Amino acid sequence: MQPFDGVSGDDSALALADREGHLLAYLPHGGAVTLDLPPAPGKRTACWFNPRTGQAEPGFSPEGGTRLSFHAPDSQDWVLVLCPG
Repeated sequence: MQPFDGVSGDDSALALADREGHLLAYLPHGGAVTLDLPPAPGKRTACWFNPRTGQAEPGFSPEGGTRLSFHAPDSQDWVLVLCPG
């Protein structure tokens, strides 16, 4: 994975992506993050991973095109996991 520059949002979100379209965004204090993604075929899938418990929240399929916004479940640290469809 390499640093991903197409991320903006609350606090200092950090994002990493690979060539296959997988993306991880770390939000140290929850909040919101917006990702400017390259076009991808099919639907993407996503989930919020809780690094404090090691558990993932139920997955979901984000709607929209290449600019997607996400809101962490609360104000603690979270990892957004985004996978190509």
